[in-house]
Amino acid sequence: LGRAVPGAVAGVTAVRQVAAGQAYTAVLASDSTVWAWGSNHSGALGAGTQSSRSIPKAALGISGVASLVSGSNHIMALHKDGSVWTWGANTYGELGDGTTKQRSHPASIAGLSGVLAIAAGKDAVMGSHSVALKSDGTVWTWGRNDFGQLGDGTTANRNAPTKVPGLADVSAIAAGSASTVAVKADGSVWMWGRNWDTTPAAVQGLAGITAVATAGFHSAALKRDGTVWTWGYNGFGELGYPD
Repeated sequence: LGRAVPGAVAGVTAVRQVAAGQAYTAVLASDSTVWAWGSNHSGALGAGTQSSRSIPKAALGISGVASLVSGSNHIMALHKDGSVWTWGANTYGELGDGTTKQRSHPASIAGLSGVLAIAAGKDAVMGSHSVALKSDGTVWTWGRNDFGQLGDGTTANRNAPTKVPGLADVSAIAAGSASTVAVKADGSVWMWGRNWDTTPAAVQGLAGITAVATAGFHSAALKRDGTVWTWGYNGFGELGYPD
């Protein structure tokens, strides 16, 4: 049954981070393990099965996690050693393992190391893409690409990480349902995917940006001076502009 008021999840304490997928929840515990519950038809709970559950349990075979993000039906975990671990749905290659076969247990992505941050697109209909920011300032993408959200100049899906060409000195990343955004060290913002292009393009009129977020049809950026700047669709007032 649903619940209209918040309630504590039994058995989950000392949590450092939370993430939510299409119909599941995952948390990063203080001991650097990942716990998940909810829908498991894609194996996103990391339990080695496809059985859904309402009780939190630890994902199999993974520890030492620094951060995690969720796509629609897959999970990405950034290990403290800079490797990236994935599990769950893989229809478009979003697990980055060179296949399109879903996997119900965590495994590291071969050949991807030195990662500082991760992001995952999320759209129940269009599926997911995955993004990683490496310590050298390069951005790597894989998964669904029908709107050019991988930034490689094509609309072909990729099942393994590929470096976004022509993009360097990146300090932050975010992923929307079919777009990707990056902040460079100089404070400029670059986007690609839905409503943009298949390669990164600078967002005009923005400077001094430190962080970004993007969703299905709108985006937001945080400036160093503490102000927030928004752009995109505004049908429900999501840009925060006065009437």
